[in-house]
Amino acid sequence: MKRKAENLSPAAVGDLFDKQRLKNGMLLLEAILRGSLLRQESRGSFFRKDFPNQDDPNWRRSSCYRLNKAKIEITHRPVDAGAGKEQRN
Repeated sequence: MKRKAENLSPAAVGDLFDKQRLKNGMLLLEAILRGSLLRQESRGSFFRKDFPNQDDPNWRRSSCYRLNKAKIEITHRPVDAGAGKEQRN
């Protein structure tokens, strides 16, 4: 699909924007799929037959994505235990 997107020849400015949206969508899809395959567990909507259980001790981490020279780099960091909690005064 990447090759097909690269070979698209936009005939108008609108086509150029469509090509870029297609490339961005494919990049996002690749990041989601690669990130989910790195996790050796099932979590949320991602279920893996080879790893059917959620594994909090090893995978309670945030996946961090970075685009570096057209290559997706994926790292993990610990989850901030206070994130998402309401502050009470």
